Amino acid sequence: MTQPSKAPVSFWILCGIGLCLRLFLATATRGSADAEIWTEHAAGVHAHGLIAQYARDGMLNHPPFMAIVMSKLYAVADHWHIEFRAFYRPLFALVDMLDIWLLLRILADRWWRYLAAGLYAVAPVALVLGAMHGNTDVLLATISLATCLAVGGGRPVLAGLCIGIGAWIKVPALFLAPAFGFAFPAWRDRLVCAAVALAVAVSTYLPWFIQNPALLWQRIFGYRGIFISTASDPPVWVWGFKPWFARIFGDGMAGWPDAALWWRDHSYWVSLPLLFLYGYLRRRENSAHSLAVTAAGSYAIFYALSETWAFQYFAWSMPFWFVAGLRFGLAANLFAGGYIYGIYAFVCDDWLLRPYWGFNAPSHVHWPFILIALRDLAHGTFAVMAFVCVRRAWRDEWTGRGASRMEPPAVKRPKRRKSR
Repeated sequence: MTQPSKAPVSFWILCGIGLCLRLFLATATRGSADAEIWTEHAAGVHAHGLIAQYARDGMLNHPPFMAIVMSKLYAVADHWHIEFRAFYRPLFALVDMLDIWLLLRILADRWWRYLAAGLYAVAPVALVLGAMHGNTDVLLATISLATCLAVGGGRPVLAGLCIGIGAWIKVPALFLAPAFGFAFPAWRDRLVCAAVALAVAVSTYLPWFIQNPALLWQRIFGYRGIFISTASDPPVWVWGFKPWFARIFGDGMAGWPDAALWWRDHSYWVSLPLLFLYGYLRRRENSAHSLAVTAAGSYAIFYALSETWAFQYFAWSMPFWFVAGLRFGLAANLFAGGYIYGIYAFVCDDWLLRPYWGFNAPSHVHWPFILIALRDLAHGTFAVMAFVCVRRAWRDEWTGRGASRMEPPAVKRPKRRKSR
């Protein structure tokens, strides 16, 4: 089946609906607690300066560039007398709409590209995390999609630029850096990509790190996420294997065996070497589409293993769910997307997510069965995806499958004609 020559009307309708819903959620809702936290961060940097705000605000764990940008946006919003959360979230929502075009570029040779991109435009997880939530994580998906196109096009300088800019936004952008670097067949291109990425990243870190290196290292690179749970007794854990540990060993962590406690505290560090290994095993899969599949698998590994968590972490990979296969795409959007929308509607007491985010309000600490089931199914989806991805990558490495598509094709010599 050949791909359509132009976008069908249904695609533009989905894009229009997605844009309207994003603008509504970005302007008519209060956002999550992160919208309030970013307001405090931006106001503090604007009033006291960046280093002073890092010192006085232990929750400011974002890179200097993003903190400065948000403080400038806060100044503009304050000058125009616009509520900050209603000013910066529509900008992020518009950036998220850019992912639709990037998906079309990545899926350029697939007949179903307009279907996938159109569905992303109205996907609940993208609407909630791209417009309502209020954190910068949604920007990581955009820069990662752009990096897939740069690497797939064999452009190491542009790829390094994208990776470096991703590091300006948030440190987890570097989770995919090994996979992107290994995808270049030539070591020269790998080194060029790494050098450019390092130079670009350092350019916005160094001026601030030299002022107080210990403080900024602790705030930015020392942050590992948190263990989120409700204030109920027993608590409801929002992610990871902790809910299963509680079912097996009891609700109180004091009764958990040492192995479970070790995993809780070290799972983050276990996941990172696996991301590196997975990126290396997938090095021959270096078309833009194959790299997007690698990104989906890499984040699935992290989601499956890491016990430290935040809801917006799904924003890193949600566009990649639409390119990583029908079964995974359906399961991820149904269970993870359903979990995100369900929990947000539950803590806001509104299907349109308009009122205040009351995660630990007394009426929200006891979750209904459907939310607990969606949480477990979502985590199980990524655990299965991680296992399948690593197993398949290891099999391809062992059998020598997946030849590089960036290497020039072998030149066939013309057959000599036999002389009569």
